[in-house]
Amino acid sequence: MARLYVDGIDEIERALRDMAGGVDGFVDEVLEAGGEIAKRNVEQSIMQHGHYRTGTLLRSIKTIKSTDKEGRKYVDVTAAGKRENGTRNGEVAFVLNYGRSNLYGTRYWQAAEEKTKKEYDKVLQEKTEAFLKEKGLE
Repeated sequence: MARLYVDGIDEIERALRDMAGGVDGFVDEVLEAGGEIAKRNVEQSIMQHGHYRTGTLLRSIKTIKSTDKEGRKYVDVTAAGKRENGTRNGEVAFVLNYGRSNLYGTRYWQAAEEKTKKEYDKVLQEKTEAFLKEKGLE
């Protein structure tokens, strides 16, 4: 019968155990950073496209942390709440983005999403490298 001896497996096992313990915190940190980037970009896009007349839409942009049915965490950036006349801010944001028969949409939300994707990729890369370096798995 053949025997296999491996040196250093204990260190690898310990590093993996340590990493597994910190993954939840890492995920929360990355999601929070991504939510803040998206919120900032949506707010900037609202200002750039001139959708700030009363400021209601701008103040309604919120980040909501949640978990889906399978237990995966995510962050949602949305226009929350209602206006004084009862119109939902989400509906106003939708119409300003896509338009309707008597109003051209400015696609401000989509522009913010594209900018967010680029920025988030960089932040994710940096945070992942820092996390792996901290855990000694670089």
